[in-house]
Amino acid sequence: MGHMHSVILADVYARYKNLKLSVGTDEHGLKVMQSAQKHGVTPRVWCDKIHLEFKQMFDAMEIDYARCVRTTEKRHVETAQSLFRKIKEYVYLGKHAGWYDSREEAFVSGVTDDEAKEKGLVWVEEPNYKFKLSEFRGELEQWLRSNERVVMPAKQKDYVLTLIREDQLRDISVSRLRKKVDWGIPVPNDPEHTIYVWLDALANYLTVCGDEWPAEVQIIGKDIVKFHAVYWPAFLMAAGMPLPKRIVSHSHWTVDGVKMSKSIGNVVTPQSLLDRFDVEQVRYLLMRESNLDSDSNFVLKEAVNRVNADLVSNYGNLVSRTCALLRDLNYPSPMKEEPEFRESIESTVSEYHALMDAFETRRVLSSVMDMFNRANEYLTIKEPWNLKKAGKFEELDHILYHALETIRIGTQLLAPFTPLKSAFVLNHLGFDTCSLEFGADRSSGIKRKGGVQVFRRAEFIE
Repeated sequence: MGHMHSVILADVYARYKNLKLSVGTDEHGLKVMQSAQKHGVTPRVWCDKIHLEFKQMFDAMEIDYARCVRTTEKRHVETAQSLFRKIKEYVYLGKHAGWYDSREEAFVSGVTDDEAKEKGLVWVEEPNYKFKLSEFRGELEQWLRSNERVVMPAKQKDYVLTLIREDQLRDISVSRLRKKVDWGIPVPNDPEHTIYVWLDALANYLTVCGDEWPAEVQIIGKDIVKFHAVYWPAFLMAAGMPLPKRIVSHSHWTVDGVKMSKSIGNVVTPQSLLDRFDVEQVRYLLMRESNLDSDSNFVLKEAVNRVNADLVSNYGNLVSRTCALLRDLNYPSPMKEEPEFRESIESTVSEYHALMDAFETRRVLSSVMDMFNRANEYLTIKEPWNLKKAGKFEELDHILYHALETIRIGTQLLAPFTPLKSAFVLNHLGFDTCSLEFGADRSSGIKRKGGVQVFRRAEFIE
C-alpha cells in the first residue's frame, strides 16, 4: 500500500504538471538473494516475477509512466558504475564492523546487542569500500537551507538537518563483498566487490533522466528520507553533478490504528482495494485520506463512507441531476453572470494550485468537494425542477449554466486524480479541452439527454 501511495501521488503530480513519470523496481542486494533462495529460484527469475507484479499494479492503478526502469538492465548497470567512478576521489578501501538490517539493506548504529537480536539484525565484519560522507556535512547543510522546499514536508527537512548536526555523518559503506552478496553490480576494477544496493538504487534517477537530470521532484516514503536527502546529494556533490530540486516524502498507513503486519494479517494490498472499489475510487481515496507529515489510518467502513459521500452523493449527484434537467443538447446560457459563482470558483482554483504545489492532496480534494457542495446547495435553493415544470426555461438555463460551469471546472481539477472519469464527464458535456476560467469555453453540445452515472456506490461488507 505504501508503494502504491508513492506512485499514485507521483502520477497525480506528473499529470498536474504535465511531466514525464518514471517508476520501476530496485532488484539487487541481499534481500533479493534471500527471497529468491526461499522460493527456490534464481535471483533473475525472482526479479522478473516481482517486476511483472509491480508493472501490473502500475497499469491497474492507471499510472501514466514514461519509463518503468529495472536496476538489472544493462543501461542502469553502466550508469551505476559510471557514478561509482565519478565519486572515487572520496572512496577508500576500509573495513566495516556492525549490525546489518537485511530487510532495509542498511547498517544500523546505536543499538545494543539485545536490541539488535530482537530486531533480527546480523553482525557483519568485512572489508568494503567506504565513502567519505563526513566531508560533505557543510555542503549538505547549506543545500538544505538554500530552499525551504528542497525536502518536504518541513518535519522531514528538520529531521535531516538534525541527522547532519548530531550524527557527525560517519563514512558509509558503498560496496559489499561479492562472496557475501554476489547479486549486484560489480565495483569497477574490483570484481571482489559489488556496489552497495542503495548507491545502485539511487543511480536509477540518472539512468532515467540522462542529460535531463535533475528531475523536477522525487517522491518517496518517509522511511527512506535519509538515503535520498543525505546520501544521494552527497554522492552527487562528490561526482560534481547537479543536486536534487525537490524531495517529497509521504507518511505511512496504519489499519484500524495498527501498523500493517503480515503476522497479524492486516495488510491492505492494491488488489484487496480493487476488489471493493473502482480503480479511480482507490486513487481518490488514497489521496483524500493521506497526509505528508503524519501517518494516515485506513478504516474500511470510513473509506466506503468517504467514497460514497464525495464521489457519489456530492460530485456524482451534481453531474447526474444537472444533466437530467437539461431541455436539449445545447449548453445553456445565463441571463447574466452571478459574480459570487465566479469568485467562488476562482478562489478554489487559486487554492488548488497552491495546495497541489505543496502536495497537500487531502486539502486539495476537500476544497474541490466544497465547491461541488456549494453548487448542490445552489440547486436545492433554486429548485430548477420546478422552473422546468413551469416552463420558465430562461431562468432554468441560467441556473443550469452556473451548475455546469462548476462541474466543468471542478472536473478538470479532479482530472489528475480520476483521469478516465473526468475525461468521460468533460466529453459528455461537449468539451475536448478547456480552461479553468469561468465562462471561457464553448461546448460542442451535450452528448445525450438525461442523467448520467459517474461513480458506482461502494458497499461495506465486513
